[in-house]
Amino acid sequence: GDVVDLASAREALVQSGADGVMLGRGAVGRPWLPAAIDAGLAGGVWREPDLAQRLNIVVGHLRASLDFYGPDLGLKMFRKHLAAYIEAAPFGDEAIRRAVRSQLCQISDPGEIEAKLAALWAGKHQAAAA
Repeated sequence: GDVVDLASAREALVQSGADGVMLGRGAVGRPWLPAAIDAGLAGGVWREPDLAQRLNIVVGHLRASLDFYGPDLGLKMFRKHLAAYIEAAPFGDEAIRRAVRSQLCQISDPGEIEAKLAALWAGKHQAAAA
C-alpha cells in the first residue's frame, strides 16, 4: 500500500520481497504513474507529461467517461477524477487548486468544463475559477 512514486515502490519491493507492486490511489490524477515506476524500476528514465499532454489526458478521460456512461452518469463518474487531476496539477498554490476544483466539480456542462480546464492549464487560474 501507499505506493505513490518510484521511491515508495522500491521500498515496498524491499520490504515485501515481492516481484511487483500494485498501485491504487497513488495513480488517481496521475495515470502515467505506472509507466513512470515501471521505467524507473527497469533502470530507465521517465519524463512526466508536460502541461499540454496532461490537458489532453484529462480531456480524453472526460470524453471517454461521457462516451462510456452517457452524459449525466459519465460526468458524475468523472468528477472524482477531475478533482484528483486538479490536485496533482503542477501549477498554482493549494488554495487556487482547491477553489478551481470546487468550482469545476459543480459544472454540469462538459463543454464548459473543457473550456475551464483549458484556461487552467494555460495558466489563467482566475479565469478557470470564475
